Amino acid sequence: MLGPQLANFFGVHDGQGLLIKRVDDNSPAAAAGLRAGDVITRVNGENVATTSQWVHDIHANRGKQIQLTVIRDKHEGSVSMMAGRPRKS
Repeated sequence: MLGPQLANFFGVHDGQGLLIKRVDDNSPAAAAGLRAGDVITRVNGENVATTSQWVHDIHANRGKQIQLTVIRDKHEGSVSMMAGRPRKS
């Protein structure tokens, strides 16, 4: 999670978001083009400010494409990412 100083440094205006510290090779995040230093601010248009919100969103959308709003180099953009593998029936 971001504090006020990190939010300012990364250009996150409302101070809420999740800082990506690392991206594992061959992960859905790597396939989506995410990288360390990006800040995720929204998932499917909804604010995400805590890791528990992130985990909930990933599990709720398992096997589906999700839209992430990301701040990179103080510019906002969006990427699509597969939220893990589909649930087994």
